[in-house]
Amino acid sequence: MARQLIIRGIWIFVSNTACAHACRYCSTGRKRHDAIPFSRLAGVVERFAAWRETNGRPDFGIEFGIGHCYDYDVKTLGQLFALRDRISGRRTDRSLSLGGLRLRSVPEMRDWLQERRDDAGVDRIHASLAGYGAGHDRWNGRVGDFDFLMRTMQSGAELGLRLTQRLFVVNSTLPTLDTLAAALDRLDGCSDRQYSLFYY
Repeated sequence: MARQLIIRGIWIFVSNTACAHACRYCSTGRKRHDAIPFSRLAGVVERFAAWRETNGRPDFGIEFGIGHCYDYDVKTLGQLFALRDRISGRRTDRSLSLGGLRLRSVPEMRDWLQERRDDAGVDRIHASLAGYGAGHDRWNGRVGDFDFLMRTMQSGAELGLRLTQRLFVVNSTLPTLDTLAAALDRLDGCSDRQYSLFYY
């Protein structure tokens, strides 16, 4: 029997930034990145938005991104937020994910966050954690990543940013979930925490 297929949206993704992780659970695979101008992505996104309006499909979702991580300049981040606002017709979320950023010292990371808060309006940062300490590092393929995320969240809280986290739940993370949650509870500014099975 034939079935009707209804497409409710599209996700447009340009791999313009390299990810510093080598996550065991990630489906992205390829580590090299492209040099596609932001204007080209914006043009494609705006064409889909025009199609949506012409065809009377206000419910058609258009999502887009420009890298496996947010390790790009603040001007590009501002352009991304502005495009999201234009496409959605409202002010959208001003958040960024900490996953895949290159390691920086505490002062460097604080300056990096402050610039994005002041110049692009970032008000929330997000961290995905696969266990506590060395367990998380193993999943993400980088020694020191857990400590880096914890220090960065602390710096973000001190700058007045809201913190959100996703905690991955698998057999190897279960024994440390309570310890991890307790460590995160000690940070100021936590506004939301999700427990999630791997969905890749």
